[in-house]
Amino acid sequence: MQEVSKESSNLNSTAIVLLNTRMLRSYSSVKEMVKPDAKSPWGNHFAFLHVPIPKFTDSGLSDPLEFIKKAQQIIKSKRSSLGVYLTAKLLKAVDKFRGPEVYLRFSQVEERKLLYFVFLLKEGKIVEDAPVLKMWYLVTLLSLSSLVNGGGVPQVPCYFIFGSSLYDNGNNNAFVTAARANYPPYGIDFRRGPTGRFTNGRNTADIIAELLGFDNYIPPFASARGQDILKGVNYASGSSGIRDETGQHLGARISMNQQLLNHQSTISRIVSILGDNESASKLLSKCIYTVGIGNNDYIGNYFSRFYPTRSIYTIERYAEILIQQYSGQLKVSLLSSFDLK
Repeated sequence: MQEVSKESSNLNSTAIVLLNTRMLRSYSSVKEMVKPDAKSPWGNHFAFLHVPIPKFTDSGLSDPLEFIKKAQQIIKSKRSSLGVYLTAKLLKAVDKFRGPEVYLRFSQVEERKLLYFVFLLKEGKIVEDAPVLKMWYLVTLLSLSSLVNGGGVPQVPCYFIFGSSLYDNGNNNAFVTAARANYPPYGIDFRRGPTGRFTNGRNTADIIAELLGFDNYIPPFASARGQDILKGVNYASGSSGIRDETGQHLGARISMNQQLLNHQSTISRIVSILGDNESASKLLSKCIYTVGIGNNDYIGNYFSRFYPTRSIYTIERYAEILIQQYSGQLKVSLLSSFDLK
């Protein structure tokens, strides 16, 4: 939101502007996007811009609605500008040289920055002159340069994820289960479309991976191959839980215990790739681990009519059992990762 500063005292009001950043020229309806011959990728990306509106000397722009109308006119005039054309070319270069994940981050973040320059204010008036366009091109080129030349080294060498649907990124795709998300409308805001993530775009693990500096998202265990596993693996599975039976009424899933077995399998592969236990242990000791599981043990077990759990345990006793089992699982995970002697 708006940064607190001396200048903020001069603001008259603020506006929230909704922009479609997926397609600068047009909006595609869901009906149009699902057609086999659709010209644009699935999903419309929307950006909310928080625009400070200062006190104008021009009374005609003092009304926030009038300000927005004027801004819309400027955006419309620039849709067919050379700036939009060049930006599209630059985005294609990002996609070619840095891959879809980097393209996605660039298009979502940088396009918002570029469009924000439309709202630059100068001496109480909306700027429409050449300096804005020059700034627009400059920011685009600098951003592209940093992406094409590499985004730097990740803060950690590898990242491992355990959990349920909040972290699953495709491990359930091949299962016979109701807990799958590899079809629309899942993934409507994700450039790859529906991938098995239980969300419209990225999930929490994806965002953490980005913040850690990884160029690509951590692959699911189901498709992780070769040296990709040296950067981490996502073991999460929708409908899974701490207890093995959790979620079984929905179909196949990978319980926490099985996820730990899968991790041990990954460790064996890492040892094979690096050549010895010491090298593997050194790598794994520097990794980040995320575990997000347990909600299904309540909604998909204790409170579900398909399980007798509630008639066996009080809710307090059930919580104690979950904590005990979860603690044991975390210890197994730590031992399997660090005790490779």
